Amino acid sequence: MLECRASVDVTSPIGRFDRRCYGQFIEHLGECIYGGIWVGEGSNIRNIGGYRLDVLEAIKRLNCPIVRWPGGNFASGYHWQDGIGPRDQRSKLYDMAWGQDEPNTFGTDEFIDWCKLVGTEPWIVVNAGNGTPEEAAQWVEYCNSNRNTYYAQLRRKYGHAEPYRVKIWGIGNELYGRWQIGFCVDGFECARRTVEFANEMRAVDPEIKLVAVGCEDPEWNIAMVKNAGGYFDYLSIHIYVSGDKSYRELIAYSLDIAKRLRNTYELIQTVRKKYNIKREIKLAFDEWNVWYSEAKPPLLRQVTSVKDAVFTAGVLNSL
Repeated sequence: MLECRASVDVTSPIGRFDRRCYGQFIEHLGECIYGGIWVGEGSNIRNIGGYRLDVLEAIKRLNCPIVRWPGGNFASGYHWQDGIGPRDQRSKLYDMAWGQDEPNTFGTDEFIDWCKLVGTEPWIVVNAGNGTPEEAAQWVEYCNSNRNTYYAQLRRKYGHAEPYRVKIWGIGNELYGRWQIGFCVDGFECARRTVEFANEMRAVDPEIKLVAVGCEDPEWNIAMVKNAGGYFDYLSIHIYVSGDKSYRELIAYSLDIAKRLRNTYELIQTVRKKYNIKREIKLAFDEWNVWYSEAKPPLLRQVTSVKDAVFTAGVLNSL
């Protein structure tokens, strides 16, 4: 048996840790929302107002600081107005991202109410795939406006008098990927789209913080920061690790992730300095996990083990 010892010097802090690193991500995918978080008020499964009770209580115990929704790939084809109003009148549609039916019974109001129940901050990703800047701005108005404008009044009509005050908004998801609805051909196109969305959304609420699409391609990130860096506050990074790795390989991979994140952050700061971008830009490491070969659409189920738990601890420790 291997033996190791570690010494921790608690008197010499090296930085401040943002608790949002413990944030979570939920998506209309498989049984994450339907059957997982939401079962409906008429379900035989124990629930509170349609929210599955055992899942709700488990997530409350996580003390999760922030949750990102509705995706993920799903966000690039999601039109938020399909998911508001009386549930029996909402459009039942087909989700092109994951190839499954979407009843739209869990929408904006349900997400915000669920966040309040579990005690977490909401983070909404707008549709920058086949959606428009105007649609995104209307969503911000619905959630955050206290004016007597159409979408703020619509929120009140549906029983929510006070604004939700959603602070963090993502502009699209993985727009660099050809698997994505409405993908961008390069970082320059994504930067242009990001600026258009940011202008419309901040015209409604200048106080929101925006997350733009980044990736592990340095050229993409350079184009994003150079051409849109004055408009967003975070650049998102997604890293998935193959579950085919051995235990030792997987555990060591957390160190590689830390290095890749550090390199991306340093690149951002270099580009900011070169092009005199005044706005501070941070990283949003908003998707990461181990992905096993058996996890396939539409359910993407996979069996995890202690190996995954140790990997997760290693990644969190490296942030």
